[in-house]
Amino acid sequence: MVGMRQARNDEPLLLTHGELWTPGPDGATLPCRDADSVLVVDKRIAWVGMAQDAPKAGRRIDVGGRAILPGLTDAHCHLFLLALSRVGLQTSHARSIGQLLDIVSDAAARTPQGGWIVSYDYSDMLLAEKRHVTRKELDRVAGDRPVLLRRVGGHLAVANSAAFAAAGVDESVLDPASGGFDRVDGRLTGVMREEAEYSVVAVAPLPETDMVHEAMLDVANAYLSLGVTAVVEAAVGFTAGFDAEWKVWTGLREAGRFPLRVGFMPNISAMEAESRGLDPGKVDPDWQCVSLKWFADGIVGARTAFVSSSYQDGSGRGQLMMPRDELEQQLTEAHAMGWQVATHAIGDEAVRIVVDILTRAQERYPRADARHRIEHLGVLNRSLLPALAGGGFVVVPQYGFLSRIGDSLFDALGEERMADIYPAKSLIDLGIPVAGSSDCPMGPFSPFEGVAGAMARRSSAGLSISPDERIALEQAVDCYVRGGAKAMYHENFRGALVAGMAADIAVLDRPLEGLSASELPAVRAEMTLVDGAIRHDTGVLTPAR
Repeated sequence: MVGMRQARNDEPLLLTHGELWTPGPDGATLPCRDADSVLVVDKRIAWVGMAQDAPKAGRRIDVGGRAILPGLTDAHCHLFLLALSRVGLQTSHARSIGQLLDIVSDAAARTPQGGWIVSYDYSDMLLAEKRHVTRKELDRVAGDRPVLLRRVGGHLAVANSAAFAAAGVDESVLDPASGGFDRVDGRLTGVMREEAEYSVVAVAPLPETDMVHEAMLDVANAYLSLGVTAVVEAAVGFTAGFDAEWKVWTGLREAGRFPLRVGFMPNISAMEAESRGLDPGKVDPDWQCVSLKWFADGIVGARTAFVSSSYQDGSGRGQLMMPRDELEQQLTEAHAMGWQVATHAIGDEAVRIVVDILTRAQERYPRADARHRIEHLGVLNRSLLPALAGGGFVVVPQYGFLSRIGDSLFDALGEERMADIYPAKSLIDLGIPVAGSSDCPMGPFSPFEGVAGAMARRSSAGLSISPDERIALEQAVDCYVRGGAKAMYHENFRGALVAGMAADIAVLDRPLEGLSASELPAVRAEMTLVDGAIRHDTGVLTPAR
């Protein structure tokens, strides 16, 4: 990669004349009026102050007024899935069923007989017909080659007849407890929702490990180019099963090439984690596993998010992904065994159930600073705000969704409920920690698009989404700085430009203060440091002796 430096230069590095973002009186990350320079010695921030008072350093870079931030955190992403989408069949550029079928047909012509055709970036939302491709249509262009198109986000997939046959699925298949197989006149259409898709996913081959590793490194480098130094892999096992995914991640670590700090959320029970030797007791600055992930409900797009009143189209209220008593047993067990519980909960009814379960778990098995996470919190039941604040929860939303899928949320939920979509100000005003995230590949990759979404709260068609929940630039940036570090239990060693903290630093390509929401998506990093080592460098900033 152009401009990448992997080797450490141990000479002290002084960054001067920047727009420094440091902790304000209440700890929030703000532009600093009393300092414009930061000194890095080895892996730590050694000094912060004004340029004229700076100590001598072997390397000195005048950043020319550009913003200098603590390294950002994407607190909920699917880096493994995003990497797979780069090596699988590329379908995201299709804008009609016809174009999609042409892509599959071309792939079939290049695929040996019986070989699989797998895509991880399929999206019906991008197609002019606004419907899913069908099993019959895929059969026509792929013949006997199994086809599996996994929808962006992983909650839905479409298969052809050859893929169903490989998985032993026929018209007699029963729907699982969560999700199901779409049918018309009793026949499978090819669409599989939630748990149903795993019948086919389980037999579909993964790409070669070396290819996946290279794609994962490419994604990591793309993160560094945006000033992101830490990520949380939000559901290890959701895409291809825990053991298969963990093997890929472990191999990448053993190769010693991964440049980001990573937190993992295995999508397995506490007992399964224990059987694999996983222990939540250690906060690791580089590679940690202190959280387990559950799915309480599904997504709004598939009408599987569990809401308190029916969707606008009369398709019901969604559902829990497992019976409530089983969910309570598993979450409570994980809490009692010391895990940080991270629960996907989008619908307001799912959020209510999860908060209730974890509140009772804390009462039964008191723990200091359990810091359980609510992933998404797509629809807020405002009566839960005191419990969220008092229970020490961390909320991990994706404000980039507002522009990307905001219009479809209106269609699904109706205008009245849009006042409670992806809250921000209500949470921050009560001191509830909010950790910014992308949920990529479902949401926009750049944290600055997430910041823009939190500020503007508009759909792609320009519809205003709960404007009372808008937050200021500084608050939105703080979600990706302090909020992300807090979600990972890292706030004691990173997430602030303060002497003694880890030198995770992003030097942006412009000042950040005063930028409008429309200007933010273009922001990039000129230089990114992780633990004092320059991991991304465009070459624009030149050290002076």
